[in-house]
Amino acid sequence: MKREDAIYMLAADGTLERVPLQTYPTEDLLQKLIEDYPALLAAEQIDPDDPPRWFLVKREAGIPDSDALSDRWSADHLLLDHLGRPTIVEVKRSSDTRIRREVVGQMLDYAANAKSRISGGASKAICAMENSGCFSSLTNYLAN
Repeated sequence: MKREDAIYMLAADGTLERVPLQTYPTEDLLQKLIEDYPALLAAEQIDPDDPPRWFLVKREAGIPDSDALSDRWSADHLLLDHLGRPTIVEVKRSSDTRIRREVVGQMLDYAANAKSRISGGASKAICAMENSGCFSSLTNYLAN
């Protein structure tokens, strides 16, 4: 780890403690953290003036390759931001040996096919796809 990438924590005695760099033992652990704490995503890098605030719609969200077929893919997370824009998050560990081109292609497949499923009123459409209580939960979340 480069020094500028280091993270420090202020200890109770007022000293700085370097947080050790380590990989996640499983993708599932990182997926669970994002499920529970979507604020871990780098929202300020997307829009520094109005960073997205995400609401989890579903983990392991199915994505079909057409309207007539069953789900072909499963995205790790389907979220909506505070403006109702859908966001797909796919978690990959740095030890994943697949080439970046394959992983980027996977995300492009997800995005292209999810877009064909969602038209106007994205938040209602997504919530209807995934579960009946989602829209009221989203409304309450956005009100806070």
